[in-house]
Amino acid sequence: MYRCDICSASYIYINSLKRHLKDHMIGNSKERPFKCALCSYSCTVKSHLKRHLRFHLGEKPFNCGVCFASFRRFLHFRDHMFTHSKEKPYTCELCLTSFAQKSALKRHFMVHTRETPHECEYCSALFSLKESLNIHRASSHLKIKDKHCHICSKSFVCKQYLKQHMKYRHKDKRYKCEVCSKLFAVLQKLKQHLTIHLGEKPFTCQVCSASYSTRRNLNKHIIIHSEDHQNTCEI
Repeated sequence: MYRCDICSASYIYINSLKRHLKDHMIGNSKERPFKCALCSYSCTVKSHLKRHLRFHLGEKPFNCGVCFASFRRFLHFRDHMFTHSKEKPYTCELCLTSFAQKSALKRHFMVHTRETPHECEYCSALFSLKESLNIHRASSHLKIKDKHCHICSKSFVCKQYLKQHMKYRHKDKRYKCEVCSKLFAVLQKLKQHLTIHLGEKPFTCQVCSASYSTRRNLNKHIIIHSEDHQNTCEI
């Protein structure tokens, strides 16, 4: 792990540290003419200000065509695409374990260094990653559920828990009903669902001619005609 002597930022690769040190050199030698109108942020490069403004505006211009995830920065978008291609370009120099995302490699590297520089101000617990500290603080102390699922409106204390929820609860549901916004993993399921809005009932009982919008409802109805249910169909 390579650490900056000026601000204590740490990096996995020496070249990343060198690029970081250039920012200090620019910042010390020049003024920061590009200032954010919404907060105190300022920078030396106009493109950095443009990137910063996306946080205030909520813009995420880089969109994944596979799972529809969106990102503010191209580097995050690129790393995300590796998860779909199964490529793992980031390799640990110590144990040669590979990862699809740079952030995953950085988290893994803490296994080797065993550093815990992030301390909780509430209970003094120590963590190797700031991300882990944020999860601990939100779940154990603040307990404010302000991260909302846009599909089912369930709330979570931190973004990581919301991501886990989206991954396991709404995984691969990419087909959206334009009428009620319900999502489906299979296109055929969406087509079946649309018959409810259209009023169509393509599934007909061969015994009494009752019709239903889904095969599932038809199967429930057919039970009425079975030997164990000798009830008369009211339809």
